[in-house]
Amino acid sequence: MAEQGTPFWVKIVFVVIAFIIIIGVAILISGANGFFSVIKTTGIMAIVIIVIVLIVIGVWFLFFKEFQRDITHEEKVDMENAGEITKPDTVTDLWLSGDETHPPVKLGAIKGISYRKNYKLLDMKPEFQELTPEEKEQYLKIHHIKKDIYDKYFQEETAFSFKRGFKTHIIRCPPHMHSKIHGQIYIYDIGIVKHSEYFYPSRLHLDFETIDETIYAEGQRRSNFELIRLTFGFLKQASGIQRRYEEEIKPITGKEKNTGKEKKWKKKEKNIIFTLMNN
Repeated sequence: MAEQGTPFWVKIVFVVIAFIIIIGVAILISGANGFFSVIKTTGIMAIVIIVIVLIVIGVWFLFFKEFQRDITHEEKVDMENAGEITKPDTVTDLWLSGDETHPPVKLGAIKGISYRKNYKLLDMKPEFQELTPEEKEQYLKIHHIKKDIYDKYFQEETAFSFKRGFKTHIIRCPPHMHSKIHGQIYIYDIGIVKHSEYFYPSRLHLDFETIDETIYAEGQRRSNFELIRLTFGFLKQASGIQRRYEEEIKPITGKEKNTGKEKKWKKKEKNIIFTLMNN
């Protein structure tokens, strides 16, 4: 059995006892006046140390810390923002419906609702391949699944963002697993599970082909757009486009602008972006 460390409450008690002992010794040695003088000096020193530490931390964050981007989290934030815009005024709270043995559970107040799509790798599911053509058609209709122009299956999805305390969460589920978008909305399940940044109804827990494929595709698309942005910025600097653009368009007086040349350079920028995206 692994050894357990000292309980946290024991550490707190030890610190309090040590503090009381230090105060008692200070009063015995210096008297009450001396004790308050020590407290004043200690307080001033503590304030100076805190200010210095805050300055050092600020400099470190501004000039030395390397911030790593979380593509999946950025996608979640965009989903929250979109949901707040498209949320109907008639919706209130989000619930789990429960069943005969599990009572309904209130997840929280609905903050936003957005409508998305996710890929369904049905070709990897033997149970789907064993269906007859008529059964497949019925299955696709019930589960709101369609095909895109590349002959890939995708499913309509509703993303609910809800508040739980001070934190916002997102649960994603297909339309056939929740009630109509009005008033209190019920998700037809007894629990939720978390994959990456999102929650899903418990019944989708093992649907890794859909969940993983969708999250990977969303992250890859955002990464590709970011790569195009960075590549175009590099090419502008390398080819001197930015320098020539500033020389020809930047107003000499601070107010004038050569709109003809501006349109010409904007057109060149669009052509470069189009070339990058198609390559």
